[in-house]
Amino acid sequence: MSQPSAFPALLERLTAPVSSDDIAALRQALWAQTKIGSGDVSALFAAKDRLGAIDPLFSELLQEAVLHFALKQDWPRNFLSDANATLLIDLTTKDGRIDAEAEFELLVRIAEQAENTPASFKDFLCKEIETAVLTGQGITRAGTTLAAGVVDAADVDYLRRLIFAPGAGGSLKVSAEEAEMLFRIKDATLAAPNDAGWKTLFVQAVANHMMAHADYVPRTIEVAARQDAFLADTTPQIGRFLGRVAGAFGTSAFTKFFAKDEAEDHDAAVAKDLELTVEESAWLKRQVAHDGKTDELEKALLAFLVDEVAPLPEGAAMAGRLSA
Repeated sequence: MSQPSAFPALLERLTAPVSSDDIAALRQALWAQTKIGSGDVSALFAAKDRLGAIDPLFSELLQEAVLHFALKQDWPRNFLSDANATLLIDLTTKDGRIDAEAEFELLVRIAEQAENTPASFKDFLCKEIETAVLTGQGITRAGTTLAAGVVDAADVDYLRRLIFAPGAGGSLKVSAEEAEMLFRIKDATLAAPNDAGWKTLFVQAVANHMMAHADYVPRTIEVAARQDAFLADTTPQIGRFLGRVAGAFGTSAFTKFFAKDEAEDHDAAVAKDLELTVEESAWLKRQVAHDGKTDELEKALLAFLVDEVAPLPEGAAMAGRLSA
């Protein structure tokens, strides 16, 4: 019969200042366990709150444990489950908002390292940045005197990381919801001394939404679990099957046939996505023309699209007509 873990008691007795010996003992006890449970994660966050100011050594242990708990110990690997996403949001929020940038950074790292996350997880993180910009209060405003309605360098960095994170939507293609969020932020910050990178991010991200081709479609957690279980099966039947597949891929007729089809399909799909459809043009017109004028960032976006986009379909609205 296994001995009870020493980790909970060690964590309960932990006091500030935290020493390297304390962290070494906690780490040894934590990794001696068969698994990190949700109770362990909750206890780590409770200890962080009890200790007050975040100690660098303890913060490192917290991030290490949470990343393993969220992405590494359960099948399928690198998928953040709905339950774990909800738990982490609950543990890092006070009055519905995250009040420590270290905790926000941890959640962003999960989005970057995951193969996929629940849509609500990324939506929550993006909303934190949007709220900080619009209200002047939030995780990127600690220790600053920034007023509401300014996009600073930290906002730009976090928005870029979240929008293009592999696990934050999966395909590296900016969604309509994300593009519309960027338009809302733009409208609220037009006259502000924004960070120089904001204009570039706005143009790149909205153009990505309209023109980017996504080869990769993220797996669902159910598909990933089934595939990972198949690959983990080492029975002779699986081995013989994989051997037959490898043999098939080795035949020149097989590879030439599929390589040609895939290349043609890919080129056609890329060309199609580069075209602006009537629906996409109508969406862009709604975003640009809602206030009856075209601002500097919208002009930069339109100029980029005019330079890069393939010919528009018959009847589609563009540049000059967008501001009508």
